[in-house]
Amino acid sequence: MSISARNTRRIFLRLESSAALDEAEIVDQFLTHFGYDKKDSSQHFIHLQPREYRHFFIIIDIDYAQDPDANVQELPHEVYLVSFKGGSTDL
Repeated sequence: MSISARNTRRIFLRLESSAALDEAEIVDQFLTHFGYDKKDSSQHFIHLQPREYRHFFIIIDIDYAQDPDANVQELPHEVYLVSFKGGSTDL
């Protein structure tokens, strides 16, 4: 699995609300998994949905700082179902 070429786009992560990690840890693991430096997280804009239902979403605007005038409604988007292997805290 790989994220397309580095350019501004919107990523949707769908998770079960019972996920053991907090949102920041989930985002850090996702960015690390796809080769982004966690220290460079200021390049991305992160939207968090409350865990009020069975599933929730974390939305990440990747490399948004490179193009802050981008119309987010027109950004390419990717959707990922995030699960944790065997109840672990690894994606």
